Amino acid sequence: MSDVSFKKQDFKDIYNYKDSSLYYQLGVHNLGGDDRFEAPSFYLESVLSEQLLKVWQREMNKPLHMVDVLSGYGADTLLYTRAFNKQDFAKMWGTPGNLYNIHKPPLFPVKTFGCDSSQNALQYGKDAGIYDENVTVDFNNMTPEVEMLLHEKCREANIFATNSIGYLNDGVFEKLVEWFAEGTEPGLFAIGFVYPFDGVEGGRAQKCYLLGKLDFFNSLPVVYRSPTKDEEQLFEEYHVCGRMVYETWYLTRRCEQIISYN
Repeated sequence: MSDVSFKKQDFKDIYNYKDSSLYYQLGVHNLGGDDRFEAPSFYLESVLSEQLLKVWQREMNKPLHMVDVLSGYGADTLLYTRAFNKQDFAKMWGTPGNLYNIHKPPLFPVKTFGCDSSQNALQYGKDAGIYDENVTVDFNNMTPEVEMLLHEKCREANIFATNSIGYLNDGVFEKLVEWFAEGTEPGLFAIGFVYPFDGVEGGRAQKCYLLGKLDFFNSLPVVYRSPTKDEEQLFEEYHVCGRMVYETWYLTRRCEQIISYN
């Protein structure tokens, strides 16, 4: 677990609300956090989808499987399957009458799976059509049954997305990476590193671990949200000027273990 994650604003009430409206307004939009979707949505649509995801889907001739870990209300699922950008989130989550109306089709056939500690967030995602399946998970205290399910889902995933890894106890992140790496189908691993909340040394160690298990494809740093009042001192301490940095790493499963579908 990151040594500074405990200094992050407690958004527990927002994450446990009945739908995504509070999360969007208070945790994302009002702090400028929706800017982080702009460049990644363009990069997904213009590069990742065209060079990897659509190619894999055509070669395998079946829907891709996406697993969203620490998924909350499904922002990353909407990003990686439908290229949701800032305007798309405003249209859906920023408009009360549209909370359950996904106006943008998926870029390719895909089945989605969300897992998070918030049952309300997952239920909203299922009701809104963001998740096809979901499971409530306490990642730091997983039962054997949940571990078995997540192991299977990670191995089957063609798209694995996660962030907020600073909340995970030591060893949990590594376990998820290993499960994904075991898969025999093409797979994209997308992970967001948030500075300063994911730590500095911890982030470096996680990146080194990823490079030992997966093939690096690219990275994309973007500006993220502003601090809340309770976070301003932490920002000063880590010399973050106004906005935190959100760096996404994109990695793929090792080529030698992928089954050919040609």
